Amino acid sequence: MAEQRTSGGDKERPMRTTRLAAFTAGLALGTFPFGVSLAAAQTENTEASSASTGPASFESPQAAVAALKAALAQSNPDGLIGLFGSDAQDLFTSPDQATARTEQQHAAKAIAEQLSLVTDAKGGVWLLLGHKQWPFPFELTQADGKWSFGVADGRARIVARRIGTDELTAIDTLHALVAAQRVYATRFKSPSNAPLYARYIESTPGSTDGLWWDRDTAAKAGKSPLALPKGSSPRSAFGSLQSEPFHGYYFRVLTAQGSSAPGGAKSYIPDDDQMTDGFAIIAWAADYGATGVMTFLVGPDGRVLQRDLGQTTDKAVRSILAYDPTSDWSPAQ
Repeated sequence: MAEQRTSGGDKERPMRTTRLAAFTAGLALGTFPFGVSLAAAQTENTEASSASTGPASFESPQAAVAALKAALAQSNPDGLIGLFGSDAQDLFTSPDQATARTEQQHAAKAIAEQLSLVTDAKGGVWLLLGHKQWPFPFELTQADGKWSFGVADGRARIVARRIGTDELTAIDTLHALVAAQRVYATRFKSPSNAPLYARYIESTPGSTDGLWWDRDTAAKAGKSPLALPKGSSPRSAFGSLQSEPFHGYYFRVLTAQGSSAPGGAKSYIPDDDQMTDGFAIIAWAADYGATGVMTFLVGPDGRVLQRDLGQTTDKAVRSILAYDPTSDWSPAQ
């Protein structure tokens, strides 16, 4: 997750915060089967080369499935590219080849576990994979007596699934951050013994003003309320040098609330530069319509709200400095 600081006099500093639970194989399959980047999934090759080839065609759905199984069994994406066509190459290649291979293996395992073919009302054939009967995003369609996988529609389904998963992850992450704020408040007090809340997600180096801090600080202050994902470094987990979204979303702590919040408008930092009067967090899509649609807001009560801010989401969110749950916001679903 990337945090962006915009309130007060702080310099904007991007980072990524932890998400403790990793995707299961089934979830990974359900969103993006072969480990490629979302940007690649959305990019269509508009300049067809003379060597470009279309999707392979087959005499029957069963023959297409057999070819898919064989392609998944390979240790590289060449078979998949041959099956889906050269214009789909971006769907099955990735700079992170280790992850791509792992997720290709997940798909192979699922199709080996269980496979069902379901014909819809229009005559298209859908593949349901694994014990959970996960729907493969590429439908088999027939033209001129031949069967092939529908690549264009498959792309659109991949993006739609990614949006849904990213939004659910953003909601879960907000719940985790609320829990971390509450843990923080039990450990840190103001001079008047009021509970303190973290102003940031990642602490300023050497301090405990955020929900996560580094090992050197932990040696003095104890472990931070948030922990790094297993096997990651602070740099890879928080994106210290450039803004990196966390599963398609940015997150930011808000330090005030508006008139629509319980108790009315107020700053959460009443005096002494310490946040004692509450907290709120906002999350928004890094790429509207691609990594997410809804913007999410959570306040001290832990209820996550959502609102579609449209194509100008990024600009609109940067002007939101307070938790103000007007009637335009609804409970997250």
